Amino acid sequence: MFVDKTVMSLVRHLDFLKENIIIMVKLLTEFKASFYSVIFEQFFFTIINVFMFSVLFTNFGEVIGWSFTDFILFLILFDFFEVFIGIFFWNDWLKIEIINGSFNLRNTKPLNVYWNTYFSKLSHYALLYTVLTFFIYSFFILYFSIELFNIFLGIGVFLLIGIFWISFSEFIRSLDWFFLGLSQIVWQPLNRLNYGFRTFPSPFFKSFNFKFLFFFFPVYLLGDVLLPILKGEEVLNLMSYIWFLVIGIVVLITCTSVAWRYGLSKYEAYG
Repeated sequence: MFVDKTVMSLVRHLDFLKENIIIMVKLLTEFKASFYSVIFEQFFFTIINVFMFSVLFTNFGEVIGWSFTDFILFLILFDFFEVFIGIFFWNDWLKIEIINGSFNLRNTKPLNVYWNTYFSKLSHYALLYTVLTFFIYSFFILYFSIELFNIFLGIGVFLLIGIFWISFSEFIRSLDWFFLGLSQIVWQPLNRLNYGFRTFPSPFFKSFNFKFLFFFFPVYLLGDVLLPILKGEEVLNLMSYIWFLVIGIVVLITCTSVAWRYGLSKYEAYG
């Protein structure tokens, strides 16, 4: 009986996710002007990024030991990572939904309140950006002649890094259940530090003795772990990185679940 209920609940939530993905696709195709503007914006953004990284290569290439190809590959990883996690990130924070009362619409049965909230806020714009960047950057990946094994290993590590950062973000957002606005106070400095590794990639910190402090930041891991994998270079302690990400995901999801259970038990509707 318990197994049957669990399976039925899982199927119900997967159906809900499928319907939200269908809605996302319909929103993309319904408004043609928005659709084409996103394509143009992404194309223009890619050109700007290539120019910026060429400037970085000119000034810092010899300092950190990266070739221009390394910079371009790092750009591809960073840009695709940003739009991929945007599917889950580009939405209102819990604090906003609680204050404006829209969270009341999510607080329904039979769906789990958290997954109802989460699946309902997936970004269709980020989905389009992800599809576009995937096709654009696939040509670059083919041009670099990366070995097939390294591509699959890289995809696995990329997904682990992405799930870890999404889990980390969801835990930070859940802090609003304890104090409204706490999530932004904690998130903003961490997010700025993460994006700082875009301008100053991991090789800048080769001599730093406490690099393990940077393992929480995905942009650092893109340069320190994922880039060497795609280049076919040996990554020291690769399994340690993988176990850190896996255990971190489990711990963060557990903590987020505890925070939501506490918050929902204390929740009183706004508005």
